[in-house]
Amino acid sequence: MATDHELWAIALKVEQDHGGGAPRHIAERIGAAAIAGEWEAVALWKAVAAKYDLLRQGASTRS
Repeated sequence: MATDHELWAIALKVEQDHGGGAPRHIAERIGAAAIAGEWEAVALWKAVAAKYDLLRQGASTRS
């Protein structure tokens, strides 16, 4: 599993690359990993989703 720092980095990169489509991108990655039976990848992307949610919460409190 990735470190906390790596999870934040992935969440930030996904936000930069996908903007408003980031939640969909993360969901697609979780789904693809689940279909492939890659449970470690499912766990990783779920952890990224949690960091992304925290990132968005922080952004909404600064607006």
